[in-house]
Amino acid sequence: MPKSHLKKTIIILLVSLPVLAGTLFYTSELVAGRIVSTGKADAYEYSIRGDSNSSIYVSVNVNMHNPNALKSYLEANNKRIEQLLETNEENVSIPVQITLKKPVPVAEIKEIVDSSALVVESFMLVGHSSLSNQRGTYVQFSSFDAGYPEKDLIAPDTGDEIVFEGVMVIQGKLPAPNLPQWQTYENIYLIDTTQVELLDILARNHSAETAGKEINIALPTPFWLLNW
Repeated sequence: MPKSHLKKTIIILLVSLPVLAGTLFYTSELVAGRIVSTGKADAYEYSIRGDSNSSIYVSVNVNMHNPNALKSYLEANNKRIEQLLETNEENVSIPVQITLKKPVPVAEIKEIVDSSALVVESFMLVGHSSLSNQRGTYVQFSSFDAGYPEKDLIAPDTGDEIVFEGVMVIQGKLPAPNLPQWQTYENIYLIDTTQVELLDILARNHSAETAGKEINIALPTPFWLLNW
């Protein structure tokens, strides 16, 4: 879910996840005025795209269909959370992407969002088609307070609609000391803090491409592989 200040609806049926494979190394080149860089961390690969004078877009790639790659990514994030908690920086909020094990009603999620002081920047609702039972999603780039749909018509000619069953993915910023509130939540599958590490990697290894530019980072999420 790329960063945006606009409300946006995305309906996806039978989506296939990226299957790019997820040792530190990086390469960089300038192609037709556009920056093209790639790199690899222990649990993922990343690529950088962007014009030399505008925003930078960074994609994190993990082969989540590979059980070993997925396990490595989950473990890397768990380890990073422990490291963040050890620093115990009270006034530091970190970017997170939270993937739940199953669709959870907004009211239930909002309770933990509010108690943990998570600032929601975007969220994904998931549900099923009323006719075919195929899975679908709705992504909204705002907080829950802006309102959200219970269903979305996808085929006016047949009346087919996606009926949303709950929240599956959330993006936002969370005070580091409040991470345990999400760690102990029974429906948590992944608290992704990769942005914290990646921003440091970009500053160290890609300063020429990223200096003074807005950096937009897109993280993968294994929600489509879960049973919902």
